[in-house]
Amino acid sequence: MRWKEIVAGLMVAGVLFGIPAAAIAYQNSYATQVIPVKLSQWKIEPEIHVKAGTKTRLLLIATDVTHGFQIGRLINIKAIYPGHPQELIVTAVDPGTYEISCSNTCGVDHAKMLGKIVVEK
Repeated sequence: MRWKEIVAGLMVAGVLFGIPAAAIAYQNSYATQVIPVKLSQWKIEPEIHVKAGTKTRLLLIATDVTHGFQIGRLINIKAIYPGHPQELIVTAVDPGTYEISCSNTCGVDHAKMLGKIVVEK
């Protein structure tokens, strides 16, 4: 009788720990690429390269002052604070090169703060 209780306990533990672990693994594999993007006066680094149709997680990191992150009219995050990275999951569809800019006035050369996202086939 004792062995049945042990087996039942192991099965319950497997369900309790297995389902959350599978969910976390699935969520982490959902965005296949993670790219840290540094926003600093007056640079956006690195140039971002993604494959069309692939979910990509961008980790936006302001290194000095509050910045914004804008890709054309599609995405506009107004405030990314130093010490508080923000995560953005994107799926680029159309191949091409798109301009990234800072959408929060961050200093004298704010207008020069540009970057690129290259969507490849």
